[in-house]
Amino acid sequence: MTGTRIRVKHLEKWRDRHGKVRLYYRVAHGPRFALRGPEGSPEFWEDYQVASAKDPKAGGPNSLRWLVQRYYTSAAYSGMRASTRRVRRGILDKFCDEHGTKRFAQLQPRHLREIRDGMADRPDAANSLMKALRQVFQYAVNYDHLEANPVVTIERLKSRNKDGLHTWSLAEVEAFEVAHPVGTRARVALALLLYTCQRRADVVRMGRQHVRDGVMRVTQEKTGKRLDIPVLDELRRVL
Repeated sequence: MTGTRIRVKHLEKWRDRHGKVRLYYRVAHGPRFALRGPEGSPEFWEDYQVASAKDPKAGGPNSLRWLVQRYYTSAAYSGMRASTRRVRRGILDKFCDEHGTKRFAQLQPRHLREIRDGMADRPDAANSLMKALRQVFQYAVNYDHLEANPVVTIERLKSRNKDGLHTWSLAEVEAFEVAHPVGTRARVALALLLYTCQRRADVVRMGRQHVRDGVMRVTQEKTGKRLDIPVLDELRRVL
């Protein structure tokens, strides 16, 4: 399996008439800032940080968005699995859309608790945000942008789902199969989950292209472990 590419926010790119890939930072219909390539290189991120600092919506070099963008260039972030980076970036980018122009050095634990409490109806999402911000501010401490991490004292909210995720009964599985007959994408998804017992992140990548000689050969995203999964008759029928 190939690695998951992370979408860089506000990045425009196209090939010019000479076949060279041109990279630009641009927010909405604002000005373009040229970036050196290739995408993801140290030079690219250096130019990206300069461009985002020039963007009035980014809040400047003392803003939360600036700090988050710096965190994206750190070893702590790049060392995570691609799937984890994708989730982490989605959380932080959404947070910056609302709070990105604020000065990170002025944020106190009480301010972060107010943000957390505003998500009290979604305790798991609030806890995930605080976890992500804890890592961002730890980066700030490690690189001398702050003296202390304001998130370390923030308490977790209690999850509403105390009993964990609901496990479907056989009747619920049968009802789903009636509603989604063979030939639908939903039925394929159910069959892969039922007959391979793999994580959702792995199942979404599975398909007929991985089946050979009655065996589905996949590599787990989380562990990197290669698996040979026998394709049962019912799974073969659905695929």
